[in-house]
Amino acid sequence: MPEFLADEMLKSLCRWLRIFGVRAYYAGDFERAATGTGKITGAGHQGGPAGNWAWRPDSSPRGKTRKTSPGDDDLIKIAAKNRLVLLTRDEELGKRAADYVETVLFRTDRLDDQLILLAKKYKFKLAGIEKRTICPNCMGKLERAPKATIKEKVFPRVYSLNRVFWQCKKCGQVFWKGSHWREIERKLAGLKKQAAAQK
Repeated sequence: MPEFLADEMLKSLCRWLRIFGVRAYYAGDFERAATGTGKITGAGHQGGPAGNWAWRPDSSPRGKTRKTSPGDDDLIKIAAKNRLVLLTRDEELGKRAADYVETVLFRTDRLDDQLILLAKKYKFKLAGIEKRTICPNCMGKLERAPKATIKEKVFPRVYSLNRVFWQCKKCGQVFWKGSHWREIERKLAGLKKQAAAQK
């Protein structure tokens, strides 16, 4: 399975790929770095340099605003140096990048269609994601966390209504099967139905 680099128009797609257990870097998670080797060191590790850019994902689901983000040339270089498939909605970027790296240029802004296209092209499953999901914020590994260790990290109502929790080993974000998981299940059901209809 290849790893991906999504441009700034594809943040939602990037997060959903991570939910499916697919490693995907987001252009908005890169910041200017004083020096760089051109490699994202230790895939998934904060601060890995990529050219003059460092990948520093934010642990907040909403993310934080960056003063500057990689331009088109920078994205192509980052993708080339790290053998990432570049994902974009920008036709000009897509055409330029195709000369240097594997590129997927989306002709639609519908998230469902984008996910189905990638699932078909790169053969990842739209099922059984619970064991494959990585942290949608930083791509860290999720592990079951003893409920007692979570009590001070979630709202009391969340704690009382749920028995099972997972925590990212890297950023510490806590997850549980709340309304967000029901949204994931609805999305999965819709994707499977659409994929079956397109066969």
